[in-house]
Amino acid sequence: MLESDFLKTPRAGGRDLQAEEITRFYQWLAAELAPTIKGYKPSTILSLVNTRDQSLLWMWRRHGKQFFQQTRVRFLVLRESANRETVLFYRRDILERCLA
Repeated sequence: MLESDFLKTPRAGGRDLQAEEITRFYQWLAAELAPTIKGYKPSTILSLVNTRDQSLLWMWRRHGKQFFQQTRVRFLVLRESANRETVLFYRRDILERCLA
């Protein structure tokens, strides 16, 4: 899936459309964080914003945090404003080994 194909601003009504948008967001997030999820990198920083074609910030604020409930990946919001969030995603076990 190309980044430009990701998702449109979630304004259309129906539950099926919203479920598809959430799924696409989770797929995008998993792809962006794959090296950290798999343990190849200790961390990844993403800057999440909304654009005309992508609602990353909107999706993150409503659905992103639950994505990590059953994983080893943790996150820390480094900077937050009304229009952007910069988030550090990390694997504590790997980060501790790198810093030791």
